[in-house]
Amino acid sequence: MKSAYYVILLLLLTSHTPITLAQEVNQNTFLTEQDYPYQMLVRITDKVEVHYTENGSDSINCSTRILRGDKEIITDNVETERLLFVKDAMRACLPRGDAKIVLKEIFSLL
Repeated sequence: MKSAYYVILLLLLTSHTPITLAQEVNQNTFLTEQDYPYQMLVRITDKVEVHYTENGSDSINCSTRILRGDKEIITDNVETERLLFVKDAMRACLPRGDAKIVLKEIFSLL
């Protein structure tokens, strides 16, 4: 009977692990508005990362790292307002003009 309890306990413990890991990933995933050039940039690259540090309560320093194949593009640091960052981190950290330049670089690789 004890072995049945251990099996049930083991199943319960292991069944929660993937859920916990998935929640951690979702907390660090940012969505962006689905417009040009941001959505296209996300679609044609392998990975887009937003790196940031908080400057107190009102501002954030951030940059964007974009990967396509073996090519890596890291944008300059930008200081942005926390509210803009929370609303759309990618747009706040990668101004539209810079996003167009990066998109052009990525298309030149294709």
